[in-house]
Amino acid sequence: MRRARAWRSGHALLVLCGLALLYRPAVFFPPPPLAHARAASSSGADRRLDVRLGFGGIVKIGVPLPLEVVLPPLPASGPAEMVVDAPALGPQAGQVVTTTAVPFESVADTVRVVEAPVVISDPRRPLKVRVTVRGQQVLGTSAAVSPEHVGGRLVVAVSDDPTGLAALHRLPGRVAVAYVTAEALPRRWQEYAAVDLLVIRDLDPAALDAAQQQALLRWVRLGGRLLVVARSAAAAQSAETAGSPGGRGPALPAALDPLLPADVGPVRALPSAAGLAGHYGGTMPSGPLTVATLRPRAGAGHVDLSGVPVIASAGPGPGVGQVIIWGFDPWRPPLAEWSGRLRLWEEALGSEPAPRVDAEGLAARLAAGTPLDPAVHAQVLGAILLYVALLLGLRRWKPTVAGAAAALLIVLAALGAFPVLAGMVRDRSATLAQVTIIEPGGGAGSARATTVAAVAVPYGGRYRVTAAPAEMLAEPLTPASDLRVVLGRAGSELTGVLRSGDPPRPFLAVGAIPLSASAVLSRDGRSLAVDLGPLRASRVELRWRDRLYPLADLPAGRTLRDLRPDGWIAAASDGRPSSDWSARVRDVIFEGAGADAILKGATPVLAGELDGIAPVFTLGGAGAPGQRLTVLLVPLERR
Repeated sequence: MRRARAWRSGHALLVLCGLALLYRPAVFFPPPPLAHARAASSSGADRRLDVRLGFGGIVKIGVPLPLEVVLPPLPASGPAEMVVDAPALGPQAGQVVTTTAVPFESVADTVRVVEAPVVISDPRRPLKVRVTVRGQQVLGTSAAVSPEHVGGRLVVAVSDDPTGLAALHRLPGRVAVAYVTAEALPRRWQEYAAVDLLVIRDLDPAALDAAQQQALLRWVRLGGRLLVVARSAAAAQSAETAGSPGGRGPALPAALDPLLPADVGPVRALPSAAGLAGHYGGTMPSGPLTVATLRPRAGAGHVDLSGVPVIASAGPGPGVGQVIIWGFDPWRPPLAEWSGRLRLWEEALGSEPAPRVDAEGLAARLAAGTPLDPAVHAQVLGAILLYVALLLGLRRWKPTVAGAAAALLIVLAALGAFPVLAGMVRDRSATLAQVTIIEPGGGAGSARATTVAAVAVPYGGRYRVTAAPAEMLAEPLTPASDLRVVLGRAGSELTGVLRSGDPPRPFLAVGAIPLSASAVLSRDGRSLAVDLGPLRASRVELRWRDRLYPLADLPAGRTLRDLRPDGWIAAASDGRPSSDWSARVRDVIFEGAGADAILKGATPVLAGELDGIAPVFTLGGAGAPGQRLTVLLVPLERR
């Protein structure tokens, strides 16, 4: 009797230990914390790193900024890494840091420039930069951000004269002005996210490399705002020489020509600039004005002065941005003393654009709808049943010392197997949900891709997320400690740790993909022509304000559809079940913070779900690919 009671007590203890190991592996095998090297650097090393942040030191909070670090000759060759610790605002002051690492190959006694995009979220704490060679820190420094260098809106002027625009700070929105040279322009178009207006006044075409030219063109075509000041040495000549028929026009970089709304003609001297005061207000000082005559291209708007076009603006050819060209130099008199010049600059700066994608709203919806892999639960249940069945079978059929020894062997085997199973359960339970919104650049051959993702690790542990291709710039959407971003040639790798019970961690990636798609609505609104290229779309509909027009699925290539006036229905009555995950995610797109920018345009928007687009984010070790949605948004043209 005593032996039977001992057997039952031991059996119960063994079962409880096994279940504890299976259900709460983190208690016995906690995930290792993510380590960060915090080696101190000498003051001599601090003086040797040249850190250039933002645009001329001017930064904007919460968006990617260019960071350029000039490294002195390093003491050794081999695998090296530049590591940037960017502080972020979080629940615990001084605790949240996002680490960005750029691997490179060090060559001894060679000066090198390393670039990386960084996001400044907490300007109160300095940015820390360190360089390691073969795992050993050799250099380190910190870069503080002055409060006066933080702008709400940013005007970047490429000009040899770093003065003349100080009055712009009086414009609404805390406008800051940065004067830069051509060499300081970014090589990633996403790093222009902080720029509200780029002014090109003095630009040597030879100073821009191919990557800078491509980044500039892509940024403008995907929504950037560019102002080109047409000026030349001819403007400094006398009025007689400049106004002669043979007066040469300013030479502009050839790379900008496809973007320009006007061709630039010869330089002329106008007797007065009072016409600009009549258009924009203020008092214009007397005196002649030297201008470059403009020849507006088709579709461009223009402002004339004494019958001469001096301002032209339009979209950048194929693209959705805005390009303005001035045939005069606002740095020179009489415009420099004109009291109405702020209205002219305010028009060029434009209103602050509303975000077209509600990234936070999408992340919240993804986090709420990220389920566990059902196979994980089946494996857990199977392991529990097998463990309990073996012990119960031994107790029933072999209630002897030999049976107890066999049970002990089973428990010992379980002690080795359960940690492995716990790791498998932890990895298999990790899931990744993502939605990608694609907005074609108006026939420019590329489209803006914005991806919001959420990774969940319900049982806690380390995650590794890869964002590809390398053109996609990935960053965390919310402050996150123990997050490391490694920028590689194939893409970005984001690693971190989530504890058991932590909410899913959201990420954002912005980039451009090669895609041409167009949708043309007839003038009478009764026919639609859609060209999706090699892709096909499902659940296609037209959206405008609070109405939609269902189109069902569209095949690849060109499609013509007739539209009925009574085919438009209220968006709330589209008939989709609320349990449809893709429908719930699309509701955030068309009802969230960015809905007005999408739906209240001059024309409807074609929306559909694309097939055949590779995922941007992938989760390493995940047992299932996770939920994924790709939404195409094409503003309709009217012809």
